[in-house]
Amino acid sequence: MESRTQKAKKNIGMSVLQNMINLGITMAGRIVFARCLSSSYFGINGLFANVLGMLSIADLGMTTAMMYRMYKPLAENDQEKLASLVSFFRKVFLIIAAVVFAVGISLIPFLKYIVNLPSDIPNLYVFYFLNLIGTTMSYFFIYRTILVTADQKNYLLVRSSIIFKIITFVLQMVVLICLKSYLGYLIIQISVSIVNNLYQNHIALKLYPFLRNIKPVKLPVNEIKSIFIDIKALFLYRISSVIQSNTDSILISIFVGTITVGYYSNYTAITVNVVAILNMIFNNLKAGVGNKVAMDDSGDDAYKLFRTMELFNYWLVLGSSIAIFVLSAPFMELCYGSEYVLSDIVVFAIVLNFYVNNIRQTMWAYREATGIFKQTQYITMVTATLNVVLSIIFGNLWGLFGIIIATVLAKLLFAWWREPQILFGVCFHRNPISYYTTYIIRLLYGVLLGGIVHFVCRHLPAFNVLTTLILNTIVAAVLTLAGLLLYSFRQEEFKYLKGYFLKGLKK
Repeated sequence: MESRTQKAKKNIGMSVLQNMINLGITMAGRIVFARCLSSSYFGINGLFANVLGMLSIADLGMTTAMMYRMYKPLAENDQEKLASLVSFFRKVFLIIAAVVFAVGISLIPFLKYIVNLPSDIPNLYVFYFLNLIGTTMSYFFIYRTILVTADQKNYLLVRSSIIFKIITFVLQMVVLICLKSYLGYLIIQISVSIVNNLYQNHIALKLYPFLRNIKPVKLPVNEIKSIFIDIKALFLYRISSVIQSNTDSILISIFVGTITVGYYSNYTAITVNVVAILNMIFNNLKAGVGNKVAMDDSGDDAYKLFRTMELFNYWLVLGSSIAIFVLSAPFMELCYGSEYVLSDIVVFAIVLNFYVNNIRQTMWAYREATGIFKQTQYITMVTATLNVVLSIIFGNLWGLFGIIIATVLAKLLFAWWREPQILFGVCFHRNPISYYTTYIIRLLYGVLLGGIVHFVCRHLPAFNVLTTLILNTIVAAVLTLAGLLLYSFRQEEFKYLKGYFLKGLKK
């Protein structure tokens, strides 16, 4: 039997491989898409993804609640309990699928107000309906595969997803290049996804044959009530996350144009993959954080670890931010063409949004490790509300830049100071003023360093686009690393990190 450590290693390894393959396939696929179809198709593809992403709010955190309920019966090998849980959640997810489909259908009359194209494209409603089918179908399969994830065997599902992702990519590229058909592109995406889901269900049934053999019993009423209490606690996080993640593209389509959504989605495709890597790193640090907090009544050691993780995260996030800011223009021009390059001020807003959001990775890790969900759940709701209100106001005033910068301001006005205030009081038992000071200094230093790197790269000798991208990458990497070293080398946290990594290299 595999140990938890062995399972964790396999999960991390497969996740790293999946992120690398997804990044390559996503970028290559978007390049072919942009060259084979018009920018209008690029726009509606991104818009529909965000519109239907809003409907994912229907699961209300059900997936998280389901996994939590499976941990104990898995540890005790209580097959009857697991079969009953899977049966219960199957019914719930079927209801969710019906709700998602019904709400998705009800949105069809409003598409004409959301889609904002210079000229109509044929089969628009067919494209939307196919996207809706793809979204709805996923709920028919998830109730069994969550058991695999809860049992720390997610690497089996990831391996399957990688294989079918490659198959989808190859078939879609053939359809785009040979037929230039967006309809064919969608049909392949949905069909292969269904086959993948069926195969992953086969994996679950092979691992847990008792799901076929044991007749499930109805869960006690008090347990059902307890499940829905958990869902209620997760609801605000879920709704706020969905609103913040998906409203920008919808508002951009309304106020600026659907084609611009396609241009914007090229940049978010990069940030999403970087965020996936950051999430992977910090998700694997949560267990250590939880242990440190549990063993440290004074909060001193937990605070030292927090400061060290904060500096480590600053290096990752600021380095990524500067890379995106400096390299995105030549990258977009090389891959898609100069017409897909957004202005510097808009890219700055995108990068600032990326920075402000992900600089809180350490905060989120501590929030989840310490379980302060109830104390902080309303913060995300307030932020989401501010995001929508400010995006509508600034979108009217400044278009694309206004919508993105409104998202930044929504986070800075409340979440960035209130969440640390709660965490520092509950976990570290100290005033968060040092956190606020460090946050502001690091933000200003990051803007200064990013501005210097951008200025230097802009004044390098002009070559062809590929040579410019390579040269800018080298110069940006050297200057950013030098700037981060200059900022950090005297700090105790940096000395600890340096020793930790050097020790790892020796091993």
